[in-house]
Amino acid sequence: MQPEAKRMNESKRKSSKKDGQRSSRRSQQEDETKTDAPQSPNKPSTSDDVVSSNGTRLRRILGLVAKVESESESSSTHLPDPYAESCLEENCKADEEDDDDSLIKLAKHTFHKLASKVGNKKWSPTPIQLQSWPILKSDSNSSQKNSFSDTHTKRKHTTLIAIATTGSGKTLGYAVPMIDSCAMVQGKQSRRYVHGLVIVPTRELALQVSKVLKAVTKSANKLSGHAEKIVALPIYGGVSREDQIDSLLSKNSLYIVAATPLRLIDLLGIGDKDGNGKELKSVPNKRIQRLFEPMRYLVIDEADQMATKSDMSQQVDVILNFLREKCTQLDRQCLFSATLPRRAVEKCNDWMIELPRVTVKVDTVTAGSLDLSTIPSHITQTLHVCSNHEKEKKLMITINKIRQEEKQRGNGRGRGLMIIFFGRIKTLQRVHVLLQKEKIQGVALHSQMKQQNREKQLNLFRSGKCPILLATDVAARGVHIKNVFYVINYDFPESLEQYVHRCGRAGRSKVSGRAGDVKTEKTAIATIYSFFHRELAPMANDMVDLLRSCNAWVDPNLIALVPIPIPGGVKKGDGESKRKRRKRDETKSDGPATMLL
Repeated sequence: MQPEAKRMNESKRKSSKKDGQRSSRRSQQEDETKTDAPQSPNKPSTSDDVVSSNGTRLRRILGLVAKVESESESSSTHLPDPYAESCLEENCKADEEDDDDSLIKLAKHTFHKLASKVGNKKWSPTPIQLQSWPILKSDSNSSQKNSFSDTHTKRKHTTLIAIATTGSGKTLGYAVPMIDSCAMVQGKQSRRYVHGLVIVPTRELALQVSKVLKAVTKSANKLSGHAEKIVALPIYGGVSREDQIDSLLSKNSLYIVAATPLRLIDLLGIGDKDGNGKELKSVPNKRIQRLFEPMRYLVIDEADQMATKSDMSQQVDVILNFLREKCTQLDRQCLFSATLPRRAVEKCNDWMIELPRVTVKVDTVTAGSLDLSTIPSHITQTLHVCSNHEKEKKLMITINKIRQEEKQRGNGRGRGLMIIFFGRIKTLQRVHVLLQKEKIQGVALHSQMKQQNREKQLNLFRSGKCPILLATDVAARGVHIKNVFYVINYDFPESLEQYVHRCGRAGRSKVSGRAGDVKTEKTAIATIYSFFHRELAPMANDMVDLLRSCNAWVDPNLIALVPIPIPGGVKKGDGESKRKRRKRDETKSDGPATMLL
């Protein structure tokens, strides 16, 4: 009887413990419902207690992961709550204080104009924008206490590292608060100077970013009533430097500049070597340097590419050393990218050294040692393992298959745009000749072309006159072209982060938060075709993880390349062919007798 009594007592204790857990959960839910009371959709919360609870709930809904690094553990630094998804809707009822938020006014006007250009009345903000805006907006934007400050003293610097999927609107994530802050400059401070600088790795990206900046500055100038108060300028190589200097000095305006590192160093006259290690006979240009001294905003876009390339990272170091020495008001620094490999983290932290530092991630996945943004769910990935000599045949089969499917859908005339990526310029040129022989129209884009030809070829492709673009990785990042439905990786990239960026060129109009062409979205699905060869076997394991994280089909031949430890210390699938594996297995099964034959 004693054992039965013990069992009864234990069951009672367990039941009482469960009841206590249930009651505590109920009390927590009641507390959450109290703290999750409807807040103003345009403003972060004013109460410190509500900031943490309401902000955490909003970030969970938006799929955000955020972390704050402070100067010390004792400092009470809070992460600003993200804006609500409905903050830009016309029927959104805001409080009287929300009417003072010039950032929301600018975003509404800009989004309305961008949406009207593509025939879509609604343009919704993306998660990375909803979280970046309150972090980067100016302290004087509203009467509300800055959430990114201590209770008694305001911090001068704000640093942000943002990782989000390709096509998620990262450019507008920093452009809107930067230009909103510029629009609020008045009086004597509104003399000619550079208010914000965006550093980008390629010329094509400088043009793309400046195009977005011009759209936002146009809205800001219209709201302020001054036609040329704010001017967006691209600064990049391959064109006349004198014209770029004249454009910086000709108008009495505030400038937002998107620049490639080497051309910016050249204009400032602060470098002694170019990207190839050749000495530069540069003389400091005091007039241009003075324009950058009152600068407030600094953005490093596609930072992982610049951090992992030694020549480009050195150029960025030169620029940052100059800015930190000369700029007395630089209080907003941010870094944006779709990928952040571990080999780039140390350099990025050196660039974004000011604290407190916020790291925001949206839809990221870890593959091996890589921190990657996920491939958008509306993009289909098809990867085949093949030999190098099979690529040309597979390419022709793939192109013909795509065009036949378009004809079956009744979309033969309005062909979807296609980008074919190559690792070497010689391979690109050889395949270009092959396509011309097959009477397939295409244009080429690579770094050895003159800048005028590069822009001309890109415009022909963007307009649809030539529906196929053969490109190296100069077109792999940041280039936004509508109606690109197909990407073919003829040469698979050397890194997974570059693969993610290449995939991001397709289906950009359908990414959440962007207005898209409804007609084209119904007729085609964005698809990525990749030719993976056995020499890339060390990447196979991470590639399988990435494909499975996106619920994509995985080629069994790719799985066979993944090293699998087996008894005896031999790794199966480490890039060897099926024939070699079969031969090795036969010799093992035959045993020592085989060696005597």
